[in-house]
Amino acid sequence: RQPSAAHLRPKTSRNYESGSQTSRRSARGHSSRGRPSREQEEQIEDLARTIRKLKRQLLEKTSETSCVQKHIGELGQTYEQELTDAKAEINHLKDRIRLMTQKLERLPSLERFVRDMYLEFRDRPDDEGPAEEVARMLAKDKASIGSRTVMENLDYLRTDLRSIFARQADKDAELQ
Repeated sequence: RQPSAAHLRPKTSRNYESGSQTSRRSARGHSSRGRPSREQEEQIEDLARTIRKLKRQLLEKTSETSCVQKHIGELGQTYEQELTDAKAEINHLKDRIRLMTQKLERLPSLERFVRDMYLEFRDRPDDEGPAEEVARMLAKDKASIGSRTVMENLDYLRTDLRSIFARQADKDAELQ
């Protein structure tokens, strides 16, 4: 066989380019067969380790996130229950305040009633005597009653009623 004309031609810049492309491939780390070089294999392994590490971190963070979300949900339920309980307690306290206010509003009339009852049933030896003297004693009693508490007035009333009942019993005993 005779050599072809392409073999006989002298090498031109075009032919040298094709050779330089081969050397560029080698410079990039590819062997002439297309396999990665040792340096590239190390880089690939480093990248694979980094990817595995990032996947583990992502899995941990996802797990932590779901745990935090669960905890937030539990806190929300606890908050709602505590809020409901607090509202119920507030309503209960409002009812108690309303009842106590009603009782407190009745207290002045109760105090007035006790004072009037004491004046009506107080122990008076005899209301006989000058009218001025009786009026003065009544005014003095009213003044002293106004300065005492309800409990003190009730105690005085009890004492006076006992005295009145004892005198009445003595009178009844004399008559028999």
